[in-house]
Amino acid sequence: MRLVANRVVGLVLGAALPTAVMLPVVAQAADAPAAPAEKALAITIKLTPEQKPLADEIRTATLEGKMNISLVRKPGGGEAIKSLAVGAEDPRVVANALQAMIFVYRGLGVGGSSPVIDATCKQIALARSSSADGRVKLSAIRVMQMFVGADKPDKPLIDRYLQLWAEGKDSPAQRHAIIRYLYGQGSPWLYKEPKVIDMLFAAMEDADVFVRVSALMASEGAASRVADGDNATPLRYLNAWIAGTKAKPVEARTVAAHILAVYAAGDQSTKPGAQEALLALLTDPAPGPRAAALAFVGDQNLREHKAALQKGLDDASQVMVQLTGFRDLAGTPNMLNGSLYPLEQPYELRHFAAQAVQRWAQADDHTLEWAPLPEDGDEDATKKAIDARVAAAKAWLAKLK
Repeated sequence: MRLVANRVVGLVLGAALPTAVMLPVVAQAADAPAAPAEKALAITIKLTPEQKPLADEIRTATLEGKMNISLVRKPGGGEAIKSLAVGAEDPRVVANALQAMIFVYRGLGVGGSSPVIDATCKQIALARSSSADGRVKLSAIRVMQMFVGADKPDKPLIDRYLQLWAEGKDSPAQRHAIIRYLYGQGSPWLYKEPKVIDMLFAAMEDADVFVRVSALMASEGAASRVADGDNATPLRYLNAWIAGTKAKPVEARTVAAHILAVYAAGDQSTKPGAQEALLALLTDPAPGPRAAALAFVGDQNLREHKAALQKGLDDASQVMVQLTGFRDLAGTPNMLNGSLYPLEQPYELRHFAAQAVQRWAQADDHTLEWAPLPEDGDEDATKKAIDARVAAAKAWLAKLK
């Protein structure tokens, strides 16, 4: 089975971290000017005599670039960082306190118990999302994400996301942050909110490639959560993916093509235009979309495209897309960085062609001799395995009339 888009793109949080690792905070000591000062929020956080020194220690560590997981995970750390997020004036301290909430309240990085996330955390995040400082705003948006997974619809939270999207009309980085963090871990109800879905479709047509790719990746999961009896929304997703295959940025074309190739497999009667769009990608100038088209040709057993498979078996182009760099949100890294792999390994186009031939062979109740890929990822052994698979595919295809 091929893996698609957001199922295989690993972005930032989630991996276990040692307790001494530095927090990937958005603002360290000399990161950016401290002014203008943040205004204290009208939220009361009462610290015990033991928690007050910890809050001061966290503040100092932030400004010296030394804040780490073990510090904020000390007993009372949850209340200490909330107090800083509420009352600190330096945007760097506020931003890092918000960022630390994600680690403290999710228990990321270390074992042991975590404080129970509460309504105060959400209240703080919603309020700080209005900050004029991009570091604070982005950190608040990331904290808001922790509440998207609630069991019941959260209207104030969703309304704030929608408002931030509208406010970001002149800020691609802010729009990207909304898409990146709203759809990452949403509950099923999220994908049935009409305005939220409309925002996702708007993002899939965004002029900014980071926004567009993030939205496309989110759409694959969203499409699987359409309400029963809703026949219109699946067609909207289909048309959006088809449009994505015609996008100018190769990153968008590649992600859209591989989502569409999986979704469009099988009966075409309910997927108007999908097959035509995918077959048009057989001659795409980039290998990523071509690989999706070849996979579809294999899945659908479209024997009239034998020549395309033969050509693909001789193409060793690397099928992967890189969308790298940091987006600037008033000096804040807003991340969709690293390589996008909306595909299964290995990443050579000829391997996708060989897999397509294998599916044709299986349709004829025949299985090609399929050399195993090395588990350790050894490059030489992997190349030999691909060579053998391609040779087997060529031999079988040569006999096909």
